[in-house]
Amino acid sequence: MDAILDVLIKYYLPILVTIISIVTLYKGWVFPSDRFFDQRVKISKFVHDLYKISGEKYLKDLSVEYGYSALTRESFLTTEQRRALLSSVDPMSDLESFRKCGSLITINPFPFGFMWVAKRHNYKSYRLFVKFMMLNFYFSGAFLLMLPLTYPVSVPDSIFIKYTNYNPAVQVGVCVFIIVYGAICAGYGLNGLSRIAIAEKLKNKYSH
Repeated sequence: MDAILDVLIKYYLPILVTIISIVTLYKGWVFPSDRFFDQRVKISKFVHDLYKISGEKYLKDLSVEYGYSALTRESFLTTEQRRALLSSVDPMSDLESFRKCGSLITINPFPFGFMWVAKRHNYKSYRLFVKFMMLNFYFSGAFLLMLPLTYPVSVPDSIFIKYTNYNPAVQVGVCVFIIVYGAICAGYGLNGLSRIAIAEKLKNKYSH
């Protein structure tokens, strides 16, 4: 056990710190949606300043369009769809919900409501199947996350003995791989469940 910890501290910890540093530098600790918002706001202000200089009305309209896009945090809706979303009875909640599940549903401006992007989502049986699959991803990932802590009781003796015969570097590598893969699976499943649940709630909220 001490040998494994020594390898972990000596080799894998510096690599992990380096990766985190690179990701932090690249992301700038700013979420993608916030970066998108900031970019659209800057473009909207720039275009509006240009309109003040030129007096051309289409620049004013374009500035407003970029402002709408900043609020809705997307670049695929039409002007009518954005206006409908921003003028809903509960715009703050609807904007936040749509931001999380916008890939699954789209907006019907007149009368205001939401529709599934893929027609197969109209069928409740299909949505139940998707939820079932996402639950499988989640629980499989959670199991993998816990696996390194429960090796002696959760894997066959023959596999565990073979694992303990590896050198410490390989053992740590296997543990890291299982944990990372488990985290990805669990996160994917949880995100999928959340998105489809939010989409269903938002669609039912304005069902006519």
